[in-house]
Order: sequence, then structure tokens, then C-alpha cells
Amino acid sequence: MAMVGLAAIAQTFQLGFQVLKWLGIAYLCWLAFKMWQQPTSGEDSLPQRSSPLSMFGTGIALTLGNPKIMVFYLALLPSLVNLSTAGLREWVILATVAISTLAVIDLAWTFLAHKARLLLRTPKATRMASRIGAVALGGAAAAVATRN
Repeated sequence: MAMVGLAAIAQTFQLGFQVLKWLGIAYLCWLAFKMWQQPTSGEDSLPQRSSPLSMFGTGIALTLGNPKIMVFYLALLPSLVNLSTAGLREWVILATVAISTLAVIDLAWTFLAHKARLLLRTPKATRMASRIGAVALGGAAAAVATRN
């Protein structure tokens, strides 16, 4: 029923979706252009460092507050755990596994961000990163434009 409803909405508001699609493409192109033209000044343009604990806490809070993760758990949890018989012990185990997994992933991202910061110290490297990002945004705009 949901697919039929979504198909009906898509058919009814087809012009609106087309306008929204092309506005999105124009926005991606504008972002790509601005990123390509962005002046590079090396290390001064990098964000200021924060304490590792503060950065880790922010990352965990952002990850745990992500609605996609909540929807994922709502969709997956009933197939893995019998919710009617799960007790406190099972919930503690699930929470511990989930938070540990997210912490390991956030620590890996933090490590990679630190390495990227070391790479982006020169204006040449910053310019290269901006150009790669601009090409990626332009490619995304082209991919969206060529889809029906």
C-alpha cells in the first residue's frame, strides 16, 4: 500500500518533483563552482583543534542522535531479538555492543580526520582537496541530471 501511495504522489506532483530536481542540480553546480574557486591558505583555513575527549563526545552524540540509526534499529531489532521476552540483561548486552561498535567507528573516523589534517597543511594540498570535492559535486549533479 505504501508503494502505491508513493507512486500516486509522484504522479500527481510530477512537475513539482522535476522543478525540485533541477533546483537541486543547480545548487550542486553552484557549490561545485564555489568550491573550485575557493582561495587556499593552508593551515589557517583548517578548523581549530578541540580536545580529543570533546571531539569524541560530539561524534558519539551526533551518531546516537542520527534518526537513520534509530530507524535502522527499529527495523532490525525485532528480527534479531524477541522483544516480548527480552529482559534487562539482553538490553544491557545490546546497548553495550551498539555503543562499543559506534565508538570504534568514531575513533576510526577521528584517526582518519587527524591524518587528513596533516595532509592539508599546504595550500597546494588544500587546493587539490577543494578541486576533488568540486569535481565530486559536479559529478553528482551530472548523475542526477541524467537520471529519469
